[in-house]
Amino acid sequence: MKKKLVIPFIGIHEIACHNGYGLKKLNLDGTANDGDELLDRSSTFRLDVKRLCTALQNGCSLIKLAHYLESCSSANVIFKDNMKEHGRPTLYYAAERNDPGLIQILLEHGVDPDQEKHKLCIPLLAFTIWYGEAYAVNTTGIVKQLLACGASPQVIPEDMWKTRLELAPALHLTHRYSLWRASRVERRKAVNQQIAKAHKMTNLLKIPYYIVGQMASARLVIDRVYSHIANNIDEPLVMAFVGPSGHGKTEMARQLGDLLTINHTVIPCTRFHSEFQLFGSSAGYIRSDEGSQLNNFLGDNSNQQAVVFLDEFDKTSKEIRQSFLELFDQGEYMDRRDNIEVDCSRIIWIIATNFGDTIIEQFYDRNMKLLSDDAKDKFDLTPLQDNLIKGYEQQFGAPFTGRTRLMVPFLPFSHGESAVVLHKFLLQHQDRVRKPIDLRDDVKHYIGHIRLGIEQDGKFCSQVSEKYYRKGLGARSFLRAVDEVQDRLTAEYTNSDDLVTEDTNEGPLQSYVARLIKKGNESYDVGVFKEEVEEDDDGEDEAMSGTETDF
Repeated sequence: MKKKLVIPFIGIHEIACHNGYGLKKLNLDGTANDGDELLDRSSTFRLDVKRLCTALQNGCSLIKLAHYLESCSSANVIFKDNMKEHGRPTLYYAAERNDPGLIQILLEHGVDPDQEKHKLCIPLLAFTIWYGEAYAVNTTGIVKQLLACGASPQVIPEDMWKTRLELAPALHLTHRYSLWRASRVERRKAVNQQIAKAHKMTNLLKIPYYIVGQMASARLVIDRVYSHIANNIDEPLVMAFVGPSGHGKTEMARQLGDLLTINHTVIPCTRFHSEFQLFGSSAGYIRSDEGSQLNNFLGDNSNQQAVVFLDEFDKTSKEIRQSFLELFDQGEYMDRRDNIEVDCSRIIWIIATNFGDTIIEQFYDRNMKLLSDDAKDKFDLTPLQDNLIKGYEQQFGAPFTGRTRLMVPFLPFSHGESAVVLHKFLLQHQDRVRKPIDLRDDVKHYIGHIRLGIEQDGKFCSQVSEKYYRKGLGARSFLRAVDEVQDRLTAEYTNSDDLVTEDTNEGPLQSYVARLIKKGNESYDVGVFKEEVEEDDDGEDEAMSGTETDF
C-alpha cells in the first residue's frame, strides 16, 4: 500500500503526521448539525481554530465563514494577528474542500500561507498536491492560488519534481510548471506593494501565476495598468493585444478583470457590421430601450473601473472604429437607452487582433526561438512593439493608433509551454470523466467514475504537443489531441459486455491510463488502457513522473 499522510488537529496550531491520507475527522459537538450551524452558535469572538477547522470539514458555506470572520475581526482588534500566528491549520481543512473561495477568505483575514515561517511538519503545498493524488481531486487551482498568495515554492525542492521520491507521483506537469514559474517571479518592493494595496490592485501582480507563457507580455500589461491606476489617470486606458489566435489574449484579459475584482465583458466584434448594431438604437427609436451588450455594460459601469475586451477587432469596419474615437479619448458617452451621460474615463479597453501575427512570428524566429524560457521572459520587446505600431497605423489609421497607449505582442508557445497547455486541456477531460455515472434520461453520463492517469505526463505531453501544435491555432491545436485521448478511452471503456450501472459509483474509481505507444522512426501513438493497481517489491505503488520538459 502507499505510504499515507494524516494531518490531525491536535491543539491551537499543531499539526502532526500519522499513517493514512487526509485530515483527522473533527466531529460536531452535538449542538450543531453542520458547519454553518456551528459558526452561527459561536458565543465568543476570540479565535477558535478548532471550531473553524471543524466547520470547514463539516461543510460550512463561504457566506457563513465570511460572516463569522468579519464578526470576529470587528469585535477583536488583534483577531487578524492571531489568525496569522495560529490560524494556519484552517488552510489545510479549506484545501481539503478544494474551494478557492474558502482559501481566499481565510487569506484575507490574516492566515499566512508561507510555510517557511511556521513549524508545521507538512508544507501546505505538499499536502494539497498529495491530497489531490490520493483522492483523485484536481487541486491545481488551489496550488496556483497558494503560490500567488505567497506560499514559497522552495518548500518542495526541485529534486522532488522529477525523481521517484514520495511526492513525485503526485506532482503532475502543471504542478511542476507552477512551481517552476513561481520560483522565478521577482518579489515586489515594499513601496510597490504599499501603493498596490492602497489602490486595491494587489491581485494585479498575481497574473504571472495564472497563465502559461507570455511572461514578457504579462509584464507589459501589469506595469502599464499599475502605473495608470497608481497615478490616478482620469482617462481611458486603451491597450492592443496583438498576435495569433489561441495564445492567451482572452485569458490575459479575463485574469485582469478577475484579479482586479472588477466587472468585465467580452464583445465579439465579428457579429457587428455597423455602429448601430454595436451600440444599439438611439433613444426614441424602435427598441432603443433594449440597448446592446456594450451600451448596457458601459451604462451600468459609469465612473467605475471595468474591462471591455473587443475580440477580433481587426475584422471591424471603418465606421465602427470611428465610433470609438471619442470614447477612447476622454471617455465621453451617452447611454442609448435614455440619453443619460455616462462616464467611461475609468474603463480599461483591450483591443484583441490577429493583425501582426506574421510580424510577431518573424521577430520571434529571428531573435527568440532558440532562447531559454527564462531569457524569453526577460527579452526586451520594444523593437517588436515599434514594428507593430507602424503596421497598426497603416491598417487602422493614425487617429485610432494614436489613442492606443500600449501594444502587447503575444508570442508563439515554446515546446515546454505547449506541453503545459495541452496538459491543461487533459486535466479538464480528467475532471469530466471523474464525475459519477448518472443514467437519468436528461443526463446520460455513462462514461464516468473514472480515474484517468497519464503515464510519464511530461514525456506524453511533450510528444503529443509536438505533433499537434500549430502557431496559427495556438491552444486550439490541442483540441484534436484531447479528442484522440477521449476516443481511445471511449473505445476501451465500451469494450465490455458488463452493462453500466450507477452501483459502480459505490466502489473505487475505475482506473485507466493514457500512455505513449512507440512506433518506428521515433514516432508515437496514443493508447488508453484499463489499469489494475500493481505494487512494487516494497509494497508501494510504482511512481511515474515525466521528464521531457524543463518543468
